[in-house]
Amino acid sequence: MMDMKSEPTAVNNDEKSTTTANPRLADIEMQDGGEEEEDPKRRSMFEARRTTFTRIIQGGAIAAIVVNILAMALEWSWIMFFAGLCGVALGGGVIYYQKELRGEDTLRTVHNDLRHKVNDFSQENEKLTGTVTQLQGEVTQLKETEKKLDKLAREQGVTVAKLSDLVKTNKQTLALMKANLEADVLASMMDVVLNADRCEDNTFTDRGIQGMILRLKMLPTIEMDEARFKAKLETIKEEKRQISAIFNLMQQISQKDVSEEDRVFKLSDNAMDRV
Repeated sequence: MMDMKSEPTAVNNDEKSTTTANPRLADIEMQDGGEEEEDPKRRSMFEARRTTFTRIIQGGAIAAIVVNILAMALEWSWIMFFAGLCGVALGGGVIYYQKELRGEDTLRTVHNDLRHKVNDFSQENEKLTGTVTQLQGEVTQLKETEKKLDKLAREQGVTVAKLSDLVKTNKQTLALMKANLEADVLASMMDVVLNADRCEDNTFTDRGIQGMILRLKMLPTIEMDEARFKAKLETIKEEKRQISAIFNLMQQISQKDVSEEDRVFKLSDNAMDRV
Protein backbone atom coordinates (compact mmCIF):
# COMPACT_ATOMS: atom_id res chain seq x y z
CA MET A 1 0.00 0.00 0.00
CA MET A 2 2.94 2.39 0.55
CA ASP A 3 3.95 2.03 -3.14
CA MET A 4 0.44 2.90 -4.33
CA LYS A 5 0.33 6.11 -2.29
CA SER A 6 3.73 7.27 -3.52
CA GLU A 7 2.74 7.17 -7.21
CA PRO A 8 0.31 10.14 -7.17
CA THR A 9 2.86 12.25 -5.30
CA ALA A 10 5.48 11.59 -7.96
CA VAL A 11 3.06 12.40 -10.72
CA ASN A 12 2.01 15.60 -8.96
CA ASN A 13 5.65 16.67 -8.65
CA ASP A 14 6.19 16.08 -12.37
CA GLU A 15 3.02 18.02 -13.14
CA LYS A 16 4.15 20.96 -11.00
CA SER A 17 7.52 21.05 -12.75
CA THR A 18 5.79 20.93 -16.14
CA THR A 19 3.48 23.78 -15.16
CA THR A 20 6.45 25.83 -13.94
CA ALA A 21 8.41 25.19 -17.13
CA ASN A 22 5.54 26.16 -19.41
CA PRO A 23 4.27 29.71 -18.75
CA ARG A 24 0.75 30.65 -19.66
CA LEU A 25 0.03 32.07 -23.10
CA ALA A 26 -1.10 35.42 -21.71
CA ASP A 27 2.24 35.80 -19.85
CA ILE A 28 4.21 35.04 -23.04
CA GLU A 29 2.18 37.61 -25.00
CA MET A 30 2.79 40.27 -22.39
CA GLN A 31 6.56 39.58 -22.59
CA ASP A 32 6.59 39.66 -26.41
CA GLY A 33 4.51 42.82 -26.61
CA GLY A 34 6.62 44.60 -24.02
CA GLU A 35 3.54 46.33 -22.63
CA GLU A 36 2.39 46.35 -19.02
CA GLU A 37 -1.29 46.41 -18.18
CA GLU A 38 -2.51 49.75 -16.94
CA ASP A 39 -4.35 50.30 -13.69
CA PRO A 40 -8.11 50.14 -14.54
CA LYS A 41 -8.91 53.24 -12.45
CA ARG A 42 -6.14 55.31 -14.03
CA ARG A 43 -7.13 54.13 -17.49
CA SER A 44 -10.80 54.97 -16.84
CA MET A 45 -9.90 58.52 -15.75
CA PHE A 46 -7.60 58.91 -18.75
CA GLU A 47 -10.32 57.69 -21.13
CA ALA A 48 -12.85 60.14 -19.63
CA ARG A 49 -10.48 63.10 -20.05
CA ARG A 50 -9.52 62.06 -23.56
CA THR A 51 -13.18 61.60 -24.56
CA THR A 52 -14.01 65.13 -23.38
CA PHE A 53 -10.96 66.55 -25.15
CA THR A 54 -11.86 64.65 -28.33
CA ARG A 55 -15.39 66.02 -28.31
CA ILE A 56 -14.07 69.56 -27.88
CA ILE A 57 -11.71 69.12 -30.84
CA GLN A 58 -14.42 67.60 -33.00
CA GLY A 59 -16.85 70.38 -32.04
CA GLY A 60 -14.26 72.99 -32.96
CA ALA A 61 -13.58 71.27 -36.28
CA ILE A 62 -17.30 71.16 -37.12
CA ALA A 63 -17.66 74.83 -36.15
CA ALA A 64 -14.71 75.72 -38.37
CA ILE A 65 -16.28 73.90 -41.31
CA VAL A 66 -19.62 75.69 -40.80
CA VAL A 67 -17.96 79.12 -40.45
CA ASN A 68 -15.88 78.60 -43.60
CA ILE A 69 -18.92 77.52 -45.60
CA LEU A 70 -20.88 80.57 -44.40
CA ALA A 71 -17.95 82.85 -45.19
CA MET A 72 -17.71 81.50 -48.74
CA ALA A 73 -21.46 81.94 -49.19
CA LEU A 74 -21.59 85.51 -47.83
CA GLU A 75 -18.33 86.96 -49.13
CA TRP A 76 -17.54 85.50 -52.54
CA SER A 77 -14.00 85.87 -53.85
CA TRP A 78 -11.34 83.52 -55.10
CA ILE A 79 -9.16 84.10 -52.06
CA MET A 80 -12.08 83.54 -49.69
CA PHE A 81 -13.13 80.43 -51.66
CA PHE A 82 -9.60 78.97 -51.47
CA ALA A 83 -9.27 79.75 -47.75
CA GLY A 84 -12.71 78.28 -47.08
CA LEU A 85 -11.89 75.05 -48.90
CA CYS A 86 -8.65 74.71 -46.92
CA GLY A 87 -10.54 75.22 -43.65
CA VAL A 88 -13.20 72.65 -44.59
CA ALA A 89 -10.53 70.12 -45.62
CA LEU A 90 -8.54 70.60 -42.41
CA GLY A 91 -11.67 70.34 -40.25
CA GLY A 92 -12.76 67.14 -42.00
CA GLY A 93 -9.27 65.71 -41.60
CA VAL A 94 -9.30 66.41 -37.85
CA ILE A 95 -12.67 64.67 -37.43
CA TYR A 96 -11.53 61.63 -39.44
CA TYR A 97 -8.25 61.36 -37.52
CA GLN A 98 -10.05 61.47 -34.16
CA LYS A 99 -12.38 58.65 -35.27
CA GLU A 100 -9.36 56.56 -36.28
CA LEU A 101 -7.81 57.06 -32.84
CA ARG A 102 -11.04 55.94 -31.18
CA GLY A 103 -10.99 52.80 -33.33
CA GLU A 104 -7.43 51.96 -32.22
CA ASP A 105 -8.46 52.30 -28.55
CA THR A 106 -11.34 49.87 -29.15
CA LEU A 107 -9.01 47.29 -30.73
CA ARG A 108 -6.61 47.61 -27.79
CA THR A 109 -9.45 46.97 -25.34
CA VAL A 110 -10.55 43.87 -27.28
CA HIS A 111 -6.96 42.60 -27.30
CA ASN A 112 -6.68 42.98 -23.51
CA ASP A 113 -10.00 41.17 -23.00
CA LEU A 114 -8.83 38.26 -25.17
CA ARG A 115 -5.57 38.07 -23.24
CA HIS A 116 -7.47 37.83 -19.94
CA LYS A 117 -9.70 35.07 -21.35
CA VAL A 118 -6.67 33.05 -22.51
CA ASN A 119 -5.10 33.48 -19.07
CA ASP A 120 -8.28 32.19 -17.43
CA PHE A 121 -8.31 29.24 -19.82
CA SER A 122 -4.71 28.36 -18.91
CA GLN A 123 -5.57 28.43 -15.20
CA GLU A 124 -8.56 26.13 -15.77
CA ASN A 125 -6.31 23.82 -17.78
CA GLU A 126 -3.87 23.62 -14.86
CA LYS A 127 -6.71 22.78 -12.46
CA LEU A 128 -8.01 20.10 -14.83
CA THR A 129 -4.54 18.59 -15.16
CA GLY A 130 -4.23 18.37 -11.37
CA THR A 131 -7.64 16.70 -11.12
CA VAL A 132 -6.72 14.11 -13.76
CA THR A 133 -3.45 13.35 -11.98
CA GLN A 134 -5.32 12.79 -8.72
CA LEU A 135 -7.84 10.52 -10.45
CA GLN A 136 -5.02 8.49 -11.98
CA GLY A 137 -3.70 7.70 -8.53
CA GLU A 138 -7.17 6.78 -7.30
CA VAL A 139 -7.76 4.48 -10.27
CA THR A 140 -4.47 2.72 -9.60
CA GLN A 141 -5.61 2.08 -6.06
CA LEU A 142 -9.00 0.86 -7.32
CA LYS A 143 -7.32 -1.63 -9.63
CA GLU A 144 -5.31 -3.04 -6.74
CA THR A 145 -8.44 -3.14 -4.62
CA GLU A 146 -10.28 -5.02 -7.37
CA LYS A 147 -7.55 -7.65 -7.47
CA LYS A 148 -7.72 -8.11 -3.70
CA LEU A 149 -11.52 -8.34 -3.78
CA ASP A 150 -11.34 -10.94 -6.51
CA LYS A 151 -8.96 -13.01 -4.43
CA LEU A 152 -11.14 -12.54 -1.36
CA ALA A 153 -14.21 -13.59 -3.36
CA ARG A 154 -12.57 -16.85 -4.35
CA GLU A 155 -11.36 -17.53 -0.84
CA GLN A 156 -14.54 -16.67 1.06
CA GLY A 157 -17.16 -17.59 -1.52
CA VAL A 158 -18.64 -14.14 -2.16
CA THR A 159 -21.70 -14.37 -4.40
CA VAL A 160 -21.39 -13.65 -8.11
CA ALA A 161 -23.98 -10.89 -7.86
CA LYS A 162 -21.97 -8.91 -5.32
CA LEU A 163 -18.77 -9.38 -7.26
CA SER A 164 -20.56 -8.24 -10.43
CA ASP A 165 -21.67 -5.06 -8.67
CA LEU A 166 -18.11 -4.36 -7.61
CA VAL A 167 -16.84 -4.84 -11.16
CA LYS A 168 -19.60 -2.61 -12.54
CA THR A 169 -18.69 0.16 -10.12
CA ASN A 170 -15.04 -0.16 -11.06
CA LYS A 171 -15.88 0.06 -14.78
CA GLN A 172 -17.86 3.22 -14.18
CA THR A 173 -14.89 4.71 -12.36
CA LEU A 174 -12.55 3.77 -15.21
CA ALA A 175 -14.96 5.33 -17.73
CA LEU A 176 -14.96 8.55 -15.71
CA MET A 177 -11.19 8.45 -15.61
CA LYS A 178 -11.00 8.07 -19.39
CA ALA A 179 -13.40 10.99 -19.91
CA ASN A 180 -11.24 13.22 -17.70
CA LEU A 181 -8.12 12.07 -19.53
CA GLU A 182 -9.73 12.94 -22.88
CA ALA A 183 -10.63 16.39 -21.54
CA ASP A 184 -7.07 16.94 -20.35
CA VAL A 185 -5.62 15.89 -23.71
CA LEU A 186 -8.08 18.13 -25.57
CA ALA A 187 -7.11 21.08 -23.35
CA SER A 188 -3.42 20.48 -24.14
CA MET A 189 -4.18 20.40 -27.88
CA MET A 190 -6.17 23.63 -27.67
CA ASP A 191 -3.30 25.25 -25.79
CA VAL A 192 -0.96 24.33 -28.67
CA VAL A 193 -3.37 25.88 -31.19
CA LEU A 194 -3.73 29.09 -29.16
CA ASN A 195 0.06 29.40 -28.88
CA ALA A 196 0.34 28.96 -32.66
CA ASP A 197 -1.96 31.96 -33.24
CA ARG A 198 0.79 34.54 -32.66
CA CYS A 199 -1.16 37.36 -34.37
CA GLU A 200 -4.29 36.67 -32.26
CA ASP A 201 -6.55 37.04 -35.30
CA ASN A 202 -7.99 33.49 -35.07
CA THR A 203 -6.50 32.58 -38.47
CA PHE A 204 -3.34 30.75 -39.58
CA THR A 205 -0.89 31.04 -42.44
CA ASP A 206 0.57 27.94 -44.13
CA ARG A 207 3.69 28.35 -42.01
CA GLY A 208 1.63 28.69 -38.85
CA ILE A 209 -0.34 25.53 -39.66
CA GLN A 210 2.88 23.57 -40.28
CA GLY A 211 4.33 24.73 -36.96
CA MET A 212 1.12 23.79 -35.17
CA ILE A 213 1.25 20.29 -36.73
CA LEU A 214 4.81 19.78 -35.49
CA ARG A 215 3.84 20.76 -31.93
CA LEU A 216 0.76 18.53 -31.96
CA LYS A 217 2.86 15.55 -33.10
CA MET A 218 5.17 16.15 -30.12
CA LEU A 219 2.34 15.56 -27.63
CA PRO A 220 2.89 12.06 -26.18
CA THR A 221 -0.79 11.51 -25.40
CA ILE A 222 -2.20 11.66 -28.95
CA GLU A 223 -1.72 10.01 -32.33
CA MET A 224 -2.23 12.26 -35.35
CA ASP A 225 -2.66 11.46 -39.04
CA GLU A 226 -0.90 14.46 -40.62
CA ALA A 227 -1.97 13.75 -44.21
CA ARG A 228 -5.59 13.26 -43.18
CA PHE A 229 -5.47 16.45 -41.09
CA LYS A 230 -4.26 18.51 -44.06
CA ALA A 231 -6.89 16.91 -46.29
CA LYS A 232 -9.62 17.80 -43.79
CA LEU A 233 -8.44 21.42 -43.76
CA GLU A 234 -8.59 21.54 -47.56
CA THR A 235 -12.16 20.23 -47.63
CA ILE A 236 -13.26 23.07 -45.31
CA LYS A 237 -12.92 25.80 -47.93
CA GLU A 238 -13.97 28.94 -46.09
CA GLU A 239 -13.10 27.88 -42.54
CA LYS A 240 -9.85 26.03 -43.10
CA ARG A 241 -7.75 28.70 -41.41
CA GLN A 242 -10.12 29.41 -38.52
CA ILE A 243 -9.46 28.23 -34.96
CA SER A 244 -13.06 27.01 -34.68
CA ALA A 245 -12.62 24.61 -37.63
CA ILE A 246 -9.47 23.12 -36.06
CA PHE A 247 -11.16 22.81 -32.66
CA ASN A 248 -14.02 20.88 -34.30
CA LEU A 249 -11.53 18.34 -35.67
CA MET A 250 -9.92 17.99 -32.23
CA GLN A 251 -13.28 17.03 -30.74
CA GLN A 252 -12.71 13.58 -32.31
CA ILE A 253 -10.67 12.71 -29.22
CA SER A 254 -13.89 12.25 -27.23
CA GLN A 255 -16.27 11.29 -30.06
CA LYS A 256 -17.22 7.62 -30.41
CA ASP A 257 -19.19 7.78 -33.67
CA VAL A 258 -16.24 8.78 -35.91
CA SER A 259 -15.08 6.05 -38.30
CA GLU A 260 -11.42 5.07 -38.44
CA GLU A 261 -11.23 6.33 -42.05
CA ASP A 262 -12.26 9.85 -40.95
CA ARG A 263 -10.48 9.96 -37.59
CA VAL A 264 -7.58 12.43 -37.45
CA PHE A 265 -6.79 12.41 -33.71
CA LYS A 266 -6.97 9.62 -31.15
CA LEU A 267 -5.46 8.79 -27.77
CA SER A 268 -2.05 7.16 -27.98
CA ASP A 269 -1.20 3.82 -26.39
CA ASN A 270 0.86 5.74 -23.85
CA ALA A 271 -2.23 7.70 -22.78
CA MET A 272 -4.41 4.57 -22.68
CA ASP A 273 -1.95 2.91 -20.30
CA ARG A 274 -2.93 5.49 -17.69
CA VAL A 275 -6.50 4.20 -17.60
